[in-house]
Amino acid sequence: MSALFHSPDDARFEPLTEAWLDALALWSRSEGAQWLWLEVRRSNLRAQKVYLAHGYRRVGERKRYYPSLEGQREDAVVMSLKL
Repeated sequence: MSALFHSPDDARFEPLTEAWLDALALWSRSEGAQWLWLEVRRSNLRAQKVYLAHGYRRVGERKRYYPSLEGQREDAVVMSLKL
């Protein structure tokens, strides 16, 4: 199963992101999942900090994964959480 969640690079949304991460982990455990995986823009340091605080670890990257407004591509940081 996969889900899409956008974590804005804005401190006002951190409580929402944290609540969503907690709910997702709780539900995933109840469904027997063993891991959660996510990708985050390399430039979204605020989201990476929240994910790290919730136990996610950086495990890789995807080169040129996200489109950007400037017509370039931005790398994604791949993170995982063992449930």
